Amino acid sequence: VRVVVAWCELREGLRNFRTDRITGAVPLDAFFRGEGDRLRKLWTDGWTNRPSAA
Repeated sequence: VRVVVAWCELREGLRNFRTDRITGAVPLDAFFRGEGDRLRKLWTDGWTNRPSAA
């Protein structure tokens, strides 16, 4: 399964989106220049900081 890591407006955070489920996208002129390290840390922190399932 291929995924795209992108900002989710609904969840207000970085999310993984399966490419086979993406039905549309709107390209923006927004960039995150110079923020790669911060965004990468935010993304990887999300791997371990999820609440556990009940």
